[in-house]
Amino acid sequence: MFESSNTLTPTHKNLTRVCELREPMAPPTSLHFFRKRQTFDALASERPQCLQSVYSIVKEVVSSIETRVRNLEASYYEPIGTVEADVKQWQIPLQLVLRPARYSGLVSMQQLSEIAERHADTTDSLKVDDGSLTLVQSLVNKALKAIREGFSESIFFVQKLLEYMKKYCVSFSPHEGDVYLDTATNYEKQRRDLEKTIRMNIESITQTADKFESDSLTIHHFNPAIKEMAERLRIEHSPIALAFTAACKSMRSACRGLVMWVDADSVYPEYLHYDIVELEEKKEIQTRIHRDAQLKANVTEFNAKVLKKCVRECEEEMKRLKPKEIALQEEEKNLRAASKDVLEDLTIKEYRKMEMKLTGSIGDRESQERLELLQSEILELRSRKPAIERRIADLEKQQAWISSREAHREQKEKELERASQELRNCRRHARKAEVELQRVEACLAKLKEIHLIKTSSETLKKIFHNMPVYSRLTNTSKNKKDRLQTLCGLVASELDGDWTRLYRCLPFYPRRGDETVSADIDDITGRFLRNTKEQAQQALSRWRRMHTRACVGDLKEALVAIKRKDILEKFEQHGKKAALRRERTMSPKVHRVVHFPKLSTVGMKRKQNTYLQF
Repeated sequence: MFESSNTLTPTHKNLTRVCELREPMAPPTSLHFFRKRQTFDALASERPQCLQSVYSIVKEVVSSIETRVRNLEASYYEPIGTVEADVKQWQIPLQLVLRPARYSGLVSMQQLSEIAERHADTTDSLKVDDGSLTLVQSLVNKALKAIREGFSESIFFVQKLLEYMKKYCVSFSPHEGDVYLDTATNYEKQRRDLEKTIRMNIESITQTADKFESDSLTIHHFNPAIKEMAERLRIEHSPIALAFTAACKSMRSACRGLVMWVDADSVYPEYLHYDIVELEEKKEIQTRIHRDAQLKANVTEFNAKVLKKCVRECEEEMKRLKPKEIALQEEEKNLRAASKDVLEDLTIKEYRKMEMKLTGSIGDRESQERLELLQSEILELRSRKPAIERRIADLEKQQAWISSREAHREQKEKELERASQELRNCRRHARKAEVELQRVEACLAKLKEIHLIKTSSETLKKIFHNMPVYSRLTNTSKNKKDRLQTLCGLVASELDGDWTRLYRCLPFYPRRGDETVSADIDDITGRFLRNTKEQAQQALSRWRRMHTRACVGDLKEALVAIKRKDILEKFEQHGKKAALRRERTMSPKVHRVVHFPKLSTVGMKRKQNTYLQF
């Protein structure tokens, strides 16, 4: 039967030939250990290797559950093979049992028991077919047994998978949030809906049997697909006939929900990455919009301040010209009165001259002298009139120039009002752009944090050991202060009245002139009187808003320039204390050291030789 052992053992020459034909192998430098493949049972006692292993386990268990459901269906419909044929064997016995009892359908176990008791009672007039009653009872017991015993293990596995999925396949996001976090919030909603639907499906399996045994089972307890099937097969008044079919469909729906959850969780980091790329582009665009809006607001503010200065100069000029205008008006009034008097005197004297010529009373010497005197007075009056008129015209020109300056002031006031309105609009637009930029930055930081946690290999370890998922170094708090904000708060509380000197030493980009800086100081001083701390806070806040490159170094240089190094020393001490607190919170706990006994080298060599034998 068998060949001898000599034929099976290769000779030395053949062994040498085989070794020569083999590919040369590099000598092993170290032992290669491979972690065993994780199983469903191992998830309860050890952390998952990665999310992919969780996905694989879920899909394998779901596949086994579906196979079990198919086998259960095959065994349940074994003589017939289809749902329609199974329902047909219910219809005639149910009619023979329910019609004598005047029932339209079978909805509860109590109803069937009552029919059986009345049939067994000899004094009761109700008589049904024995074979039909026995067949209906056996079909009902078969359906209830298949539901309770056939699906118990599958329900257990689905519940365990739900626990693992809820534990490891999470979104790390609330179900409501910003529009930019749409992927994370939508996945969280989807995850909750899937979990709720899966639980409803597996709970409906046992609830069907419970309702039939304790209360009443109607067709409204099933989903629309089973309702349609019951109406098509004309068994809607006795839904127990489709209870097993509904249970199989619910179990398949639960399995399909688990697979959908796994698929959604597997592509979740990829979609987060796409959102991060889009938000980074949005951040660049919004940064440019905010910068342009800030520059436009600065230019508009400069124009408004120039107009305000021009209006103030015009008002001062008009204050100076007001007495002169009054004097000119008074002088013009007097000159016009004098011109009127000269004109009247000239008219009267010319009339007298003409009268003297007409009456001929100029023949004597005395009359001749009067005429000559009258003539000289007329000439004098005629010579005075042009001078008065020229002076009046000169006064009118001067008053017209003053009026033009007044009109210029009014025009500048209107321009200032329009510029102030434009400045308010520009500031509002810049503030909106700043808020939108901060919103984009916060959402981008949140998405990066979620993506980092979701793709980190340490997340599953932290979840398994009930450790906090968020790192201490992760900026999860919106109110966490940066170094510049901390220094600004310290400066505002310690600076007192030196804030004006500090504000003049601070750099600005875009550059602000000395007059603009002085106007800022006057504005802050006027709005926040007798509160130097609030004035300093407002000044530093305005500097951070107007200076697009604000940093800690600029503020330190300004403090050194005004000789306030004491504030810098306090800031450094505060930083050292904060670093010590971080070291204390981040230092690992002290554990006891376990000393293991030394192993002999002989045993190690022997064990190494044993491992190297392949």
